[in-house]
Amino acid sequence: MPYVAIIFVEDSLSSMEVWKKRGNDIRRNLDAMMSAIAKRRDTWANRQEAYDYFSSRAPWKTWDKRVLDLYVRHGLKDTLPSESDKSTVTLACDKSQEKATYADHDNEPYRGAARYLESLDPDFDIHCVYGEKEDFIRQASHDSILASRRMASVYRVPNAAHFVIQQNPQGVALCLGQILRDIVEGPLRPRL
Repeated sequence: MPYVAIIFVEDSLSSMEVWKKRGNDIRRNLDAMMSAIAKRRDTWANRQEAYDYFSSRAPWKTWDKRVLDLYVRHGLKDTLPSESDKSTVTLACDKSQEKATYADHDNEPYRGAARYLESLDPDFDIHCVYGEKEDFIRQASHDSILASRRMASVYRVPNAAHFVIQQNPQGVALCLGQILRDIVEGPLRPRL
């Protein structure tokens, strides 16, 4: 099945120009993130205790309650007898796996994807959905991607930042619904 469009939702891409200007800041942010993950608690007596923990700390306290409920239900697992001397719950994806996502200090996959994006046929539709607030991913990174080519559409989801899916899932769903309608109905339909 041929691709007809790409939809980026709060991507982490950045152009080489932004990396050259802000690479040290990006590296510091990644180091801070890995350090915070290493120190973060990862075992609780039960799911309610875990929910209370997450709901009072960043970034989870900014998440939509429905998403946090799902995270506690499916993002945690009961520990095995060999993992703990008492019945507890722990992260389904352990901290070392999460840290590994931030470990590429050269950020090559993100810059490489940005270069590839520029090489795509200019008539191929690419849609972007971003949170309206700036946090971990700086506006300069998003702007560098938006400047790299003509985008079919760009949406800014209110009350959200890099965790846009977790913070405003309904806003993301509305954007995706509009994008999919535009794809199906074709270019004659006016864009928002």
